[in-house]
Amino acid sequence: MVGQPPKGRTTFCSHSPKVLQPQIGSTKWLPTFRRQRSGDDGFGKGVPGRMQPRWGWDESRFPPQSDRHAYALQVAKGAARMAQQRVVLIGLARNLASKIRSTASALESLGRHFLDYRIAIYENDSEDGTGGWLEQWRDRQERLVLIREALGDPKHPPKRSSHRGERMGYYRSQCQALVRERWSNWDAAILVDLDLDGLFSEEGVAHSFGAEQWDFVGSNGLIFRRNRWDANRVIQYDAWAFRPAGSWEAIPTGQVNTMVWQRGEPMVPVYSCFGGLGIYRMEAYCAGRYGGPDCEHVPFHRSLWEQGFRQLYLNPSQLVLYGRKVRRWDRWVHRIDRMLGKLGLSRPPWHFPPDFSGHQSIAATTGQAIASRAAG
Repeated sequence: MVGQPPKGRTTFCSHSPKVLQPQIGSTKWLPTFRRQRSGDDGFGKGVPGRMQPRWGWDESRFPPQSDRHAYALQVAKGAARMAQQRVVLIGLARNLASKIRSTASALESLGRHFLDYRIAIYENDSEDGTGGWLEQWRDRQERLVLIREALGDPKHPPKRSSHRGERMGYYRSQCQALVRERWSNWDAAILVDLDLDGLFSEEGVAHSFGAEQWDFVGSNGLIFRRNRWDANRVIQYDAWAFRPAGSWEAIPTGQVNTMVWQRGEPMVPVYSCFGGLGIYRMEAYCAGRYGGPDCEHVPFHRSLWEQGFRQLYLNPSQLVLYGRKVRRWDRWVHRIDRMLGKLGLSRPPWHFPPDFSGHQSIAATTGQAIASRAAG
């Protein structure tokens, strides 16, 4: 049953007991990377200067495909609203030692755009030091509340599984119970996948806050994969959570992979989606109920729909990049590409390469791949 830990297993919770004042943070120990932007770098006037490129994520590489001026105005409106709201950033962690540092920096960077924020993380059964690192972060970051459990649960692969959906629902319900107890009178809850290789667009989040009348906004979650000789096919990733408006039936993964939305397009009404980052009005988030055996987001959104929270959307401008889906023959195709390059035959560079090409978070050319695919 979702919301109850399995019998006979150890549960413990740790958190910082300190009382905080708004806008007082403890983030100097984490490196930040900021570059000043010109008054108009292609988006039109109005994009807040504080929405700066970070960790290689350059917003100007993801130009909106429609009215850029309207896009910029909505981002500016959203940034102004964010500065007046209090939010809780929520995530799940297990065996994320290789990614948690960059994710922690991303969460703190996003949180600083709000009047005040908290970070609530649920961790279970990590075997790579993730739990210890999170406890060190909690000791430095007063806004972080950490829940840890030792359940002995198996590590589920990212595939459709009723057991995986039920366990994910249980994990997320622990965060929801914490939020209900402490911050139910705050403005919004933002759920973030903590295992993203590419992280997310802060301007995309601001664009969603600039929209009117929504209960939930999911992301345009993208991943790179090779398709034969096309090294950088961009596909829609979070297929299991997606349900189009009008139907609760699951859609085959391959069909969702082909869905394409461009930045700047209107928000898309859905029954359910996620895409790596989802924003909820706090009233809606506290009212939802997790369950199984479907993807945990689907029964949650169905419960919102049944209670009258029916303004659920996917925002094409709220970009999240999962990284690269490594396929069987990628290494050999990559080597052939390099050989062709030495012969003077140009080949497109690989984005989000695996370790044979020196993995980095987001290359500056990532957005160019998306833009060129849209143009083509």
